[in-house]
Amino acid sequence: MSGDVELLVMQVDGKQFAIQVDSIAEVIDAVEAIAFIDKPPGIHGLINLRGEIVPVHDLRHYMGGTTRELIATDEIVIVNDGAVKIGIAVDGIDTVKTYLEDQLFAQSLSPNAFKVLRITDRKLFIDDIRTLIEL
Repeated sequence: MSGDVELLVMQVDGKQFAIQVDSIAEVIDAVEAIAFIDKPPGIHGLINLRGEIVPVHDLRHYMGGTTRELIATDEIVIVNDGAVKIGIAVDGIDTVKTYLEDQLFAQSLSPNAFKVLRITDRKLFIDDIRTLIEL
């Protein structure tokens, strides 16, 4: 028998994505990310999170969408994999949902190995953060 998986469901460019709740440190309102020399594509810049410098990634870039600057209504999901802390810019947070592991299945959608979750007729894109962004 499989266990429950809690996912934070968020909006990016009109699509729903999710990250496992146990990978999330916190969610903050968007703040200005400071650009730096030779900033790689897919990174908005760096933020100071209570004295810790955190890179903010643009999920649109990793899913092949049109990138844009952060705006005041965006949110930043702070993800911590135990070794590295990063921010992911999203348009907004929808909800936290609980699914059975058996309801999740993997399907490669990009070189970054996005996974797809289907619950009845609804598609919900989920991300294993360790494969989305090469840390």
